[in-house]
Amino acid sequence: MFSYLKIKDTKLEQVFDIDCKYSIIQSKYNEEVEKVSKSANIQGFRKGHVPTKFIEDKYGKSIVFDSFEKILQSVISHIIKENNYRLSSQPDVDFDDKILLDGGKDFKAKITFSIFPEIPELNLENIVLHTYKINANENDVSDALELFKKQNSTNQTVQREIKTGDVVKLTCHGYLNDVEFKEGHVKDYMLEIGSKSFIDTFEDQLVGKKAGDKCDVFVTFPENYHAKHLSGKPVKFTVEISEVFEKKPVEITEELLKSKTKSTNLEEFKKELKETIEKQYDNFIRDSVKKDVFDMIAKSLDFEVPSKVLQNLIDTTVKHDLQANDRLSDTQKQSETEIIEKAGVEAKIRIMLSLYIQDFSYKNNITSNEEDIFSFLMDEASRTGMNPFELMNLYSENDKSGNTIKEIVKEQKTYKTIFDKITKNYKNVTKSEFEEMLKNPAFKLVI
Repeated sequence: MFSYLKIKDTKLEQVFDIDCKYSIIQSKYNEEVEKVSKSANIQGFRKGHVPTKFIEDKYGKSIVFDSFEKILQSVISHIIKENNYRLSSQPDVDFDDKILLDGGKDFKAKITFSIFPEIPELNLENIVLHTYKINANENDVSDALELFKKQNSTNQTVQREIKTGDVVKLTCHGYLNDVEFKEGHVKDYMLEIGSKSFIDTFEDQLVGKKAGDKCDVFVTFPENYHAKHLSGKPVKFTVEISEVFEKKPVEITEELLKSKTKSTNLEEFKKELKETIEKQYDNFIRDSVKKDVFDMIAKSLDFEVPSKVLQNLIDTTVKHDLQANDRLSDTQKQSETEIIEKAGVEAKIRIMLSLYIQDFSYKNNITSNEEDIFSFLMDEASRTGMNPFELMNLYSENDKSGNTIKEIVKEQKTYKTIFDKITKNYKNVTKSEFEEMLKNPAFKLVI
């Protein structure tokens, strides 16, 4: 392992000089080349018999960096453990990669550890959010009850013309410029007319048809359709209707309620529906005011942040803002000084908020368990229309995706805990009143 020496020791920043010995790097490099030569599948060579010279010529540069990175990571881990550091960001490593690639020489690297600062305690009850509380009335509950009946309805075969609300069993083939495209073929698909499950006016054109009919349906794919070769294109579908069903709403019985809900009778179920409606709107408002809540918390924060972390964010922000500034007209442009000053203020606020959230999560022992992740993936599948099993496979098979999802879920749980702790002053409105408010583009959830 490389030797090291601490050259800066402050409350929020610890800097070390690392003696990078060429002999140690070379030894690790030889070890890695040997590993690759034994495991590489390269055309023209038997596995495990690839000459090291070939490996070095083809992969030498990347193996040098990989070898150095592995040695450096062991040094970093050792320093962190030895000093019991709690870091606010990944260690910053500075070295001359040209000397590393040229080889043959010892050289110095510098590692900066940004130490997690002391975060002042906030009394979250002093953060006051003024927003809305939705009260579901009898009409809302009745509508939800009718929807429940419809969702649990049975399909009864009918011999008549199709009308909106019916379910049809169909097989169809899609044609673009008279050439069949595979995405347009479905067999024995159960389609509810009026559900807008199919594009454009596909469903409308089936109204008036009967079981046994064959017809052509002409539609145009939307411009933003995910399959680019079909987006915005007019196509023809040949449709064969095999059966037509009328949906018969289910009768509400105690047996049905016990099998489908938490309730045992109709009055209990109505109460359950009312609570469900109100909870859905509570969750919508909570998630929608997240930025507002965090902005209020940020205004209450004031503490020193690690200089390296701050400067890195300022540099990134200034670079982005200067590029955006160049695209503005002369009357809209800001001076470079204004951009730098603004970036400095905003960067500190962003870092303080990020560190506060991390610290809150740490002190409250908030983690993401498998149940949380499963619930998140099911919600994402419902929201995006993706197959939930595909999402589960992506999570379980890809470490990077899995870690990202864990962090998202953890951040969501942290925000929910913070939201529960702040003070809420509600203005009570009905569901219909709230829906009308949402139609106004200028409407704000924070009063």
